[in-house]
This record gives sequence, C-alpha cells and structure tokens, in this order.
Amino acid sequence: MSLVTIRRARLGAALAVRNALVQARDAGTNLSFLGANAVYRHIRFAAGDRVVICYKAAALDPLYGRDNVQTTQQWRDPPDPRPESVITGVFYECNPVATQNLLRAFAAGPAGRAHPAHDNLAQVKPPRIPSLYDGVD
Repeated sequence: MSLVTIRRARLGAALAVRNALVQARDAGTNLSFLGANAVYRHIRFAAGDRVVICYKAAALDPLYGRDNVQTTQQWRDPPDPRPESVITGVFYECNPVATQNLLRAFAAGPAGRAHPAHDNLAQVKPPRIPSLYDGVD
C-alpha cells in the first residue's frame, strides 16, 4: 500500500494524523511526499474539529508548560521536538533566492564558462507569481 501527496500538503500537521502516518509507515506503507513543506508545522484542532490552532512559537501557546506534546510550532522545535525528517526522510529548508541571480549564475556555468545551450538563459525574466502567503509573517 502507498500514500502519495502531490502538492504542498499539510498532512501530519495534527498529532493524530502524524501518529497515523508513523504507524502506517511502520506497518510497511510507502509514503511519498511530492510537494514541499510536508509535516512541517504542528497544529491542533479546537473542540469540534473546525477551528485550527497554530501558534508560531510554543511559548505563545497557552498549553506551553502544561501539555507540551500538544503545543503548536514547527515539529522540529522544542519543547517536544519531532522533526519532519523522521516521516518524510528529508529536513525541509526554505532558502529564498533571487531567481534572476540564480539564472545568471546557471547561464554562466562553472568558472564563468557558458554552455552554448544556455546562451539566452541569462535574459530570461521569470514572471512574478502572486502568492497567497505574500505579506504573511
């Protein structure tokens, strides 16, 4: 049996879902995460399972110091660190780059020697794609 996610899924964000993923993996289910940032931030649901609770820092969470297993923050962070790599096999890193600079460096090739196939690559101006997360802290 396999579980495949094909985009930026928040699978594993809630403790019960994360525990079910670990149990399925341990029982032999193949897990494939084809998007970024899977199992990254711990959330919990308020009573009724319709309101998501997610503090960016555990110390801000009212459960901090009382029920650290349920505090919300990145899974890898204290007070109860459980990195996403335990499930996904990789440690997620977000390293923003200036796409234009990256394209220019790629077009120049190693030691500044350009490959003929990359002649026009440095001229490419990638479109600006608005994001739902623009301006979100």
